[in-house]
Amino acid sequence: MIKYQDIVLLNGILEESGTRFHVGYKNEETACVIPPGECCLTEEARENAEKCIQEYYESKGEEVRFSEDGYYFFCSEI
Repeated sequence: MIKYQDIVLLNGILEESGTRFHVGYKNEETACVIPPGECCLTEEARENAEKCIQEYYESKGEEVRFSEDGYYFFCSEI
């Protein structure tokens, strides 16, 4: 389950990691990954953002699945 407070904490983690990505709350099952502008959008930054998101939810005992385009993610219990 995705909670709004998770989004707030994740955005802090993403800011600290320097990816310039943000996460937006869609509903309890889905959140969106908001990339930076084109000048800062790199594959390395995207991979780092996905890693931060996965590690955060793994620490909560949840598994993350990303949409094919990488702009949404979904959580389920491990």
